[in-house]
Amino acid sequence: MYNRSRLKPFTVVLVASPDKPETAPSFKSAFVSDDAEAKETQAFQQLVLENFGLSNLIMQRAYLKTDVLEHRQTVTIPSVLEYVIEVPKEPRPPDPNVSKYLYKWITNPVQATANHVRFLSEDVQFSYTGTHALVSDFSVNSDNR
Repeated sequence: MYNRSRLKPFTVVLVASPDKPETAPSFKSAFVSDDAEAKETQAFQQLVLENFGLSNLIMQRAYLKTDVLEHRQTVTIPSVLEYVIEVPKEPRPPDPNVSKYLYKWITNPVQATANHVRFLSEDVQFSYTGTHALVSDFSVNSDNR
């Protein structure tokens, strides 16, 4: 989620998938909550351009159901995505071998676990459980304040 004093919070899901099996994933598209305003969407597009060099990211508006609880976070896009993250009752920071590679705009990272992930699209389907995940806040600059 994006939190900025002049922008309302909103949810975005950045989708990365491999071009071929057993290769590194690349960012292809992003789902932005359908209630996000243009300035929030533009701020996110600027973030991915500046940090990942993605000028041709496909932005799709969708209904995103987001539940953020103390020890569980869930994002659902009906018929597309189920994403459930479990946060331990005693949060711990990410391993130093991970945290040294985090972007400077990520704040308060906590090591979590992807309890369940399922993604379906026309050309990609995958699901997995029990992998590492990070839960954090982030803030980026926006020219549209």
